[in-house]
Amino acid sequence: MSNPANQPPPQKTQRIQFIDGLRGLAVLIILCFHLNPNLLKGGFVGVDIFFVISGFLITQIIANEIKDKNFSFARFYARRIRRIFPALFVMLSASAIAAIFLLGPSEFRAFFKDFRFASAQASNILFSKTVDYFALRHEASPLLHTWSLGVEEQFYFVWPFLLYFSYKFLGLKKIYVTLTALFFLSLGLSEYLLQTTPLHAFYLLHARAWELALGGIIALRIIPPLTKAQHINLASLSGLILIILAVLLTDQKTFPGIWALLPCLGAGLIIYSAQQKTGIIHHALSNKALVWTGLISYSLYLWHWPLIIFFKMADTGSVEEALTIPQQIGLALASFIFAAASYKWIEQPTSKITIHPKRIIFAGLLIVTVFILSSNVMKRSAESNWRVTYKLDPVETAPNNLFELCASPGSAFNLNDCIIGPNKDKYEVILSGDSHASHYTPAVLKWAQEKGYTVRLIMRGACQAWVRSEYPPMRDGAIDTDCMNIRDEFYKTLSAQKSVKYVFLSLKLPKINKDIETSLSDLSQLHKETVFLGSVPIFKQNPHNCMVKNHLLITQLIPRKETAESCLSIDQEFSDKELEPTLSDFVPALGKYRISYFDPLPYMHAAFDQEGHFLYLDVDHLNQYGGLYLGGHLIEFMNKLEHKS
Repeated sequence: MSNPANQPPPQKTQRIQFIDGLRGLAVLIILCFHLNPNLLKGGFVGVDIFFVISGFLITQIIANEIKDKNFSFARFYARRIRRIFPALFVMLSASAIAAIFLLGPSEFRAFFKDFRFASAQASNILFSKTVDYFALRHEASPLLHTWSLGVEEQFYFVWPFLLYFSYKFLGLKKIYVTLTALFFLSLGLSEYLLQTTPLHAFYLLHARAWELALGGIIALRIIPPLTKAQHINLASLSGLILIILAVLLTDQKTFPGIWALLPCLGAGLIIYSAQQKTGIIHHALSNKALVWTGLISYSLYLWHWPLIIFFKMADTGSVEEALTIPQQIGLALASFIFAAASYKWIEQPTSKITIHPKRIIFAGLLIVTVFILSSNVMKRSAESNWRVTYKLDPVETAPNNLFELCASPGSAFNLNDCIIGPNKDKYEVILSGDSHASHYTPAVLKWAQEKGYTVRLIMRGACQAWVRSEYPPMRDGAIDTDCMNIRDEFYKTLSAQKSVKYVFLSLKLPKINKDIETSLSDLSQLHKETVFLGSVPIFKQNPHNCMVKNHLLITQLIPRKETAESCLSIDQEFSDKELEPTLSDFVPALGKYRISYFDPLPYMHAAFDQEGHFLYLDVDHLNQYGGLYLGGHLIEFMNKLEHKS
């Protein structure tokens, strides 16, 4: 989100008022989208409007000071710190307090990892590796919205140097060459990354720089301004229409890339058309309500998302639950109250501070350092006695014994330790797939031990280890050579090891596609007894976290809406909905390739067994106990299968 305080020092003018109104419109679009994603399909484009505004205002400030020979890097960064840091770090502090009272251990650790990166103004880099902004799932971060602050802070770090040295060597009138080149290079890169690594296209500065550069191009008046009223009104109305179209039509799957031109050009046209005088749209944007919303928009953006996520966690424990209309209204009002308070008692007072720039920069760096160090300390307190009164069995909160050795990313796949049984040279069984194959390891080993078989594990977390594809697998924006090697090893082993009789496969919620069909067909030609191990029921939230949340100290004072008993039971409707695409699409296709299907659903009714052991590691993975529990049922299944054949 743009820093809504990025306006130049001059007195309030009609022009600044309409920009505040445009800010207000942008933040309202974002707020509505986050409260109810179905209300505004493309509400996330509000951030793009902010990027254009920010690029315009920051470039205007820097260019004017360079032209007046009055530019100072120290003063520029001191202004940014003074306007951004106070409200941001108050929000981070309040969120940390909420996390102490509301989050389970794994959520708590994840929060303080996000907290560390948000403090360093780099959360966009973290999220670009792991988090789909549009997939509001159980792991949604209360600090997810800070990604846009990271983009802007990184922009502030680079932009002054780019403008200053472009001016020094090219002159102010020729800076447009630099900005125009940057605009097209970044836009092209954004579209390319959207096809190859979408998370990078969404979160990272080099894929978003063109949006900020567009604002800069307008600020430098490279394009001659409009002077006639009808031209001004036509341009600004066209800009507003483009924004409306972006909000109503933008598809998450094709964004940002070329589609981001809609909101960005829309905002750009509104700003550009007012360079000489304002028109009807500018006057509409200058109404008091929108201008006031624009003034508090930075704080409104900072507070609304943590309020939404923490409320959901406190209410039902699941961030996937849709908010009711009364809840949406209540959270919107709360967001405005927090934002107004933040603007009045944090933003306004700190904007008047007149300390030497170098001292402000030092104080800012000190605050960042303290918050980063404190996040490391807090992360270790996830299960401390002062926070949690319930302790989990370490076996229940860890994957099976062989996961780290044989299935974690980067682990060796040809170790003797990943061949388990009496005959390591001639093994009869292969288990392959991703982490969902790994959680079946105890079950397959239990069956194999009874039969006297040896099992070879060829698997990797987040890797479709047995699926052939013409495209290389990707991880964190790069080709996953580790996964490629695993795939090669799987098929090489099947061809070379004639002793293999049984092949067990698994994947997370697979759907039929060309690659999977080709792989299933290839496997069916090998004449091995092949079994696909199905997905277990899926929980709305991590049952460990649920149990711990019911034993947080705050729960002793304020009972949770969802009791330990209810959140340890499987929500059948939710689980069925998650599993339905696989059960209706993938599973029926297995028979075509003579592949058997082991269905765990009839045996899994809760998060624990009769002895009280947790069976789940998280929402959809089993721990060691869970794998062993299914082992008995797998033995029965395999005995029936062998009897049939």
